[in-house]
Amino acid sequence: MIDGFQAAFLVSIYGIIDKKGAWFSVGEEKIGQGWDNTGVYREAHGEFAAGIEKKLRTIMLPQETSLDVPGKEVNK
Repeated sequence: MIDGFQAAFLVSIYGIIDKKGAWFSVGEEKIGQGWDNTGVYREAHGEFAAGIEKKLRTIMLPQETSLDVPGKEVNK
């Protein structure tokens, strides 16, 4: 798993999370001011973090996510 800083940086580059000034947001919800606070939000909200990571993996590793079939183990 990537750390909070790396996640915030990557998701802002790929447009998964909006960055305006020092604030990061998803839709209308502000999730943190600055890299560190965004990472704190991510760590405190596991379901949110998992969804963001899944979106990021889909963008960055499309071949890996296409192999993720429920109930089927895939050697990675």
